[in-house]
Amino acid sequence: MAIKVEIYRQVPIIALGYYLPENKKDAHTQLISSFKFQGNPDAVKHFVGLTREILMIDGMDGAPFFVATVPSSTAKKSHKGFPEYFRELGSSFPIKNLNSNLLYRTESKQPAHLGGPRDKAAQIATLNTRSCDRIEGQAVILFDDVIASGNSLKASIDLLLDNKKAIVKLAIIMGKSKR
Repeated sequence: MAIKVEIYRQVPIIALGYYLPENKKDAHTQLISSFKFQGNPDAVKHFVGLTREILMIDGMDGAPFFVATVPSSTAKKSHKGFPEYFRELGSSFPIKNLNSNLLYRTESKQPAHLGGPRDKAAQIATLNTRSCDRIEGQAVILFDDVIASGNSLKASIDLLLDNKKAIVKLAIIMGKSKR
């Protein structure tokens, strides 16, 4: 079930479902957790299937594009499911950077759900990009696991659009936090 969260700076933000942190029995919430922490193959396949549908509807099956994930709040940490997720998507779509994320966290920050800063300025201060020269004028699809306020996602969009002059076509999130 895709949910249009909003449009930010002309970038549609689409959620693949809701993330219910208080309801550990919710099937979608369980899939997100097993994707993030274990890289569970069934969860990867589930999210690849949902993402393929969205990318086909948005006409992303022809022209090559870059993928980027919003980095974890912990520097040098990535979610276990994303490498296989992108390899699977790469079998159907012309992804230019299957083995590297365009974005990284320059320093760890306290996660927002544990009381860390939620404002966009605090997010952008700890984000940076790789392959800067290659992405100017290029299409990028941005991915995130879960959003609450969406400020990390929006900071990532700002960085890619303003500093790197990328064309962010779409942002896909696995779960919109709902309390």
